[in-house]
Amino acid sequence: MDRPRIYCDFNKRFDAITYGLNTVGSRADAERLGIELHPGLALTAYDYDAFDDGQPAWILADGVVVQLPSGNLAIEVEPSTFRWEPRKA
Repeated sequence: MDRPRIYCDFNKRFDAITYGLNTVGSRADAERLGIELHPGLALTAYDYDAFDDGQPAWILADGVVVQLPSGNLAIEVEPSTFRWEPRKA
């Protein structure tokens, strides 16, 4: 089964593998997909990026939702799953 794709700001990093999901884009994606973000949920996180030649790309990584001490949700990604795929401009 495919993991839901949820927006993640990969610039909002808490540590080497933990990235914030407390964004308007993350909440909008969850609502659009009809899912509730909760600890233990397996996701594919995505963000806007570009290839070395400047062509638009998605940066993707697989991980699991965790709850931070602040109460906010984040995703702990498996570093080996980072990948890029083309996107239309």
